[in-house]
Amino acid sequence: MLVSRKKECAHLVRLLRAGPQVLVVGPAGCGKSAVAAAAAQDMGGAVVRADLSQVADPAGLVHAVNRVLGPLGRDAHRPDVLIAEDCERLTPGCTDALTAVTVERHGLRVVATSRRRLPGMLTMQLDPLPPAAAAAFFARAAERHGAPVAATEAARTAVDEVCTLLDGRPLALNIAAAQLRRHPLPELPRRLLADHAACLDLADDRTGPAPPPPHHRSLRRAITVSHRLCSRSERRLWARLSVFPREFTVPAAWRVCADERLTGAVLLQALRGLQRDSVVEPVPDGVPGTRYRLPPLERAYGADRLARTDEESELRRRCKEWSVTARS
Repeated sequence: MLVSRKKECAHLVRLLRAGPQVLVVGPAGCGKSAVAAAAAQDMGGAVVRADLSQVADPAGLVHAVNRVLGPLGRDAHRPDVLIAEDCERLTPGCTDALTAVTVERHGLRVVATSRRRLPGMLTMQLDPLPPAAAAAFFARAAERHGAPVAATEAARTAVDEVCTLLDGRPLALNIAAAQLRRHPLPELPRRLLADHAACLDLADDRTGPAPPPPHHRSLRRAITVSHRLCSRSERRLWARLSVFPREFTVPAAWRVCADERLTGAVLLQALRGLQRDSVVEPVPDGVPGTRYRLPPLERAYGADRLARTDEESELRRRCKEWSVTARS
């Protein structure tokens, strides 16, 4: 079981024992596949994986899943748990297709992972690691990469800064820990603070028999998968929301981000879409549905996109004006 995710793994095992299929949903790089794999192993029996990242329709899903499950009737080699990875492109019809597979293969349990919620499927939300767990994860990753973290106050402070900048995302923390083979720990948070795009471009350059999949080689690649899922309006709003340094409300988003291309109704629909795709998060404090945040990595990605347009200076002016008004 994953040391940093004991509670989540145990909860997922309970859900799998209660029903034939469970969806693990969360933002890019939060460890959905790792938690799914750990829980599947804890269930016991044979486990197989199906990569659905390039599958675009339910018929393709069934074909890809049956290919890894093997022919019906081979009880001696029948898998007990299927991990259906990266189902976000398959929102229409995905739940029904996976249900058909579990009906056809009695006793099979399915763990699906997605950045996007799938209607009708029992869902477990997976969030980034909280600060203490993130720091412990980073320390273990650094040791695996041959660069153990010194037991000093300065080192602990630097680790905490890195974990905050990388939003407690296991994928990002593992990639950052690998950088310690080339850069001293105190330098890492300074580099990330000096250039937010540096967070996105930290790269996992491992080779060998089990290199990471292409979309896990950097945070930019991982978040680009989410960006490609978005509609044009959602992408535009994502970039514009990056001017907010922290939380924002719907009226604030409308005041700063709306124009003839993002009218009130279109903006609200785009905001709901970004929340559905684990890009924008509701802030748990206060009244539900009133405050939101763009997490640090998604904000850096959005800011990078905004910088490629001719809108940046105007949007930053609007945000500054809104901030002055909000404080008065």
